Amino acid sequence: MRTDVVDRSISTYNGAKTAKYNWSQSIMNVDIQIPVPEGTNARQLLVVLKTKHISIKLKNSNPDEPALLEGELCEKIKTEDSFWSVDEKRFLVLNLEKASETIWK
Repeated sequence: MRTDVVDRSISTYNGAKTAKYNWSQSIMNVDIQIPVPEGTNARQLLVVLKTKHISIKLKNSNPDEPALLEGELCEKIKTEDSFWSVDEKRFLVLNLEKASETIWK
């Protein structure tokens, strides 16, 4: 058992922990943390944020390989105010700015 591994999961306040990602939210934004293969950097990811859709894939992956995350959002986001980064070459962290002040279900 490794003792040097620290749990770096984000808080799931007003959100949830799922098999693919953790998410939390405030009235203004949603934060999503997605594990990526260790050593991944930003240039290796294809992140597409649309008003109600999100798609995250590894570039140069097998075309038959599923996306890391893809689907419709329950509410609209402001794509121009949303951003993402790679944390510790282990997690993709998305900060989605909500189009309206509300708590998502």
